[in-house]
Amino acid sequence: MQTLPDFYHYIVYAIPLNDRFHAIKEMGDIVVVNFDCLYDRECSIRAVDQLMYLLHKQGKNKRFLFLSEDGASINFTNARQIIENIRDCFHLDKTTCVVVCREGIDIDGVTVINNPSIPYWCRVLYPYIKNIPISSGPFNKKFAVWFNRGTFYRLEIAKHLYENYKDTSYISYQESGMLVDRNLADYFTNMSWAQEHTPIIYDQVFPSREYNFDLIVGSQRKPYADYFLEIVAETDILSTDWITEKTVKNLYI
Repeated sequence: MQTLPDFYHYIVYAIPLNDRFHAIKEMGDIVVVNFDCLYDRECSIRAVDQLMYLLHKQGKNKRFLFLSEDGASINFTNARQIIENIRDCFHLDKTTCVVVCREGIDIDGVTVINNPSIPYWCRVLYPYIKNIPISSGPFNKKFAVWFNRGTFYRLEIAKHLYENYKDTSYISYQESGMLVDRNLADYFTNMSWAQEHTPIIYDQVFPSREYNFDLIVGSQRKPYADYFLEIVAETDILSTDWITEKTVKNLYI
């Protein structure tokens, strides 16, 4: 019988990326739980009760593989409690319960595989950007920002470029307004500006708000040869443990 670590390395290459966007996927006697889907993106803690119900229904006589590859923090969410609950409910051990994540954590009775972020994104991105040539100028634009999901810190950058370097920047801020709890509006003065000026669209909004890696990093969408500097606002603002495609893409190019 294939071990869970071997199974993980198998599905990394065997399952198409578009088929991995499921919170729960049964594969033989293994239940794969992808936290990146559960917490994608806005405060999806309300989905936890549904996840727990399904796992308790589907988990009998199964092994469990938990994935947190793309930014969902095990420790900063309640993912750890979910893992421990499933471990205890089905009497799992290090051979029947494996967690793959970006954090260096320990969970009793569970095998944790630390998956460093840069090698992960190198493997994911390389097919899409391997043919993008290195640019040497001259450049028509100084800066570029490509923001899909809106956050306060990305809004600040987009607003600054829009007001000061609009003619010398590529600016894409695809969020309409600012996703926010209404109580926070009292503390962020740029809320009204966001409502009036966004989305800022360089080419097109992702169709149906869905995307693939070619839309995110593909040379057909972004004029890499025409700007000198890309400003990246990373996903994880609490630590430096997680570097995503936003930064790795530029290191490659």
